[in-house]
Amino acid sequence: MLCVDALVANAYQRTQVPPLTDEVFREGLGVLVDNINGCTKVNPTGWARLEEEIVGYLCSRLQVEDYALRHPEVLDTPIVKPVFVLGMPRSGTTLLSYLLAADPARRSLLRWQLFNPVPPAAAEHLYDDPRCLAMVEQDRNPPPEALMYRDKHHEPADGATECTFVQGQDFKSAYWESHLPMPGYSSYLLNADMSSAYAYHKKFLQVQQAGTPAVWNLKMPSHALHIQWLLKTYPDARILWTHRDPYRVTGSLCSLIATTQNLYMDQPDVAFLASNYPHQLAEHVRRPAAVKDALGEERIFDVHYGEMVRDPIATMKKVYAHLDDDFTSAAESAMHAWLAANPQDKFGKHAYSLEQYSLSVAQLEPFYADYIARFGVEQEA
Repeated sequence: MLCVDALVANAYQRTQVPPLTDEVFREGLGVLVDNINGCTKVNPTGWARLEEEIVGYLCSRLQVEDYALRHPEVLDTPIVKPVFVLGMPRSGTTLLSYLLAADPARRSLLRWQLFNPVPPAAAEHLYDDPRCLAMVEQDRNPPPEALMYRDKHHEPADGATECTFVQGQDFKSAYWESHLPMPGYSSYLLNADMSSAYAYHKKFLQVQQAGTPAVWNLKMPSHALHIQWLLKTYPDARILWTHRDPYRVTGSLCSLIATTQNLYMDQPDVAFLASNYPHQLAEHVRRPAAVKDALGEERIFDVHYGEMVRDPIATMKKVYAHLDDDFTSAAESAMHAWLAANPQDKFGKHAYSLEQYSLSVAQLEPFYADYIARFGVEQEA
């Protein structure tokens, strides 16, 4: 059994950060811990991993909060017109994010920064900071659990990461939801007040840019679930929505979540995957579509996976035109270089099917038929 007080105390001991007066992260952490403790399928290795992970996320949170308290000026630096990539998971959000990240005029959160957040690196040393180089070196000999993901989702230490890991430090995040079959936490995440998670997200960015405003490129599929909170926190956000065949998306996501569950359980809970994720994916569509209805079609720009795969540069030119940003020769050259270095299936083909999870197109049509029709989503064979 995990204990919130013990986890928090462990993080304070490791970081030696003075106690915070406002531990707002305890709300999400309490719900998460209750749901983990209520899951009967966690094995001994899983318990140890969960405890270490949670404490690691708490350590990053405490360090960021402490830095902001000691350097309050960073919170006066605005986050101006950030670009957010969202959509169903497995719908091309990573490809779009990496193409944006290739542009030297933009800045992305890098994976190494998540667990080495302070002191913030100077913008000119993001890729040669010793903390970055150390993690790049670690990636040369990844542990077995990391190799399990390579054909599904690979994120290098110096590559653009997802906001889910930042919001994971507030413990209101799809990252934690993916670990175990936790219906209570899944429901909580769909209905939670996400203001604390987005307030912390903004603080994390402000600390990382350390007083020097950046043109942020940010990505998290489940921003789609919480788009109302995103727009409250970043009213000038520029939003890109990726669209892909939802039947392919469902099979791919179930495969990815099953791999994650294998780290904590003897075998994935296929019945939970089949019952939980079609409903959640439908919400990934319904909520941004409601924003389009309320604020106008142009408030969110649609990017179709098939077009992006067939002609990524032409797609990026359309994206930049919508963003009203210059598509420079430097940006185009960097995108070409990234594409050449990162061909699809670089680490092996990700094989999956709906049938593995006792699902079928006929079962899923009620969830996705309207979405496909409204946005003209291209069907994949």
